[in-house]
Amino acid sequence: MLYGVIMAGGSGTRLWPLSRTGAEKHFRTIGGSSLLIETFNRIKQAIPTSRILVITTQAQRDSVASQLCPELPLENIVAEPLAKGTLAALSYATIRLIKNDPDAVLVAFPSDHKINDSQVFIKTLGAGLKFLAKNRVFITFGIKPKQPLTGYGYIVAGDPQPSEIGLIFKIENFVEKPEKQKAEQLLSSGKAYWNSGIFAFRAKHFLDALKEFHPERYALFMKIYESLGTRQEEGITLSTYQALQPISFDTAIMEKTKERVVVEAAFDWLDVGAFDALAESLKDSGNGNRTEGDFIALDAKNIIASTDTGIIAVVGLSDIVVVRSGDAVLVADKKRAQDIKTLTENLKTQGFERYL
Repeated sequence: MLYGVIMAGGSGTRLWPLSRTGAEKHFRTIGGSSLLIETFNRIKQAIPTSRILVITTQAQRDSVASQLCPELPLENIVAEPLAKGTLAALSYATIRLIKNDPDAVLVAFPSDHKINDSQVFIKTLGAGLKFLAKNRVFITFGIKPKQPLTGYGYIVAGDPQPSEIGLIFKIENFVEKPEKQKAEQLLSSGKAYWNSGIFAFRAKHFLDALKEFHPERYALFMKIYESLGTRQEEGITLSTYQALQPISFDTAIMEKTKERVVVEAAFDWLDVGAFDALAESLKDSGNGNRTEGDFIALDAKNIIASTDTGIIAVVGLSDIVVVRSGDAVLVADKKRAQDIKTLTENLKTQGFERYL
């Protein structure tokens, strides 16, 4: 049976201070609804709500419930004790689903994407699932890049695969957040896609790959699997997560397996993961300035500005990010926007964790 898994446990550190503890980016409203609600509303057009799971953390569980329940059954919100990356999240979701359905097929969705054309999205999803029904592969969905952005991961497509609908290719390799020159080469090759982070796979295949590439981690999750529904479940799950190092599903499985394909996605897509991407959803204030909230500029261009109170005024500057959110202000060179994640790590080490 087919299940949808929404991954909604990230902290969104590259969007600090807009994304903060208790107000993570997927709870953020862009264009009327939160990114999480938009994601849920898209998926329920293809998968019944009874078979949609949201995998989140204990700290974010109540926020997820307040946005999606009662339409989503409360028991379908699965809380990890700690955030340990997408491999852990999908491992936890998989063992819970396969416990009751050995033939489970999962489609995993990030919760921080803007996709405007739901019908094209569903059609693309259907093309991937048709291929998966006849082939033992991991599927990802690739977005044709419009410009050589350096903040996205890239997929290099190989040989085309026979498909009833849609364009499907073997995956040659992955390139994670390339330098500008490399991104330009990938774009000009015509063989590259942005990695959407949407995956489809059989639960059994996932566990086989986990056992092959990460046997120690597989053994840990099998302990959780055996404890499900018992009084030991909570303690075993917590101790397992405390022993895990964070790693992404992309790095741990997709980059290692040879059983992988990419489906070309025709839908309009935006990963709201960093300020250069977020800018596309902000107001065009002229001179290349993209803004949210009150803003005024004098001889300033290519500014990304956002404020939840007061006004941002910029004079004689260009290519910067200025954000005011609550009790925090960020000013950054747009070229260094990807380094904001490192900045948030420094906030922890220097005693400013209260601002995260």
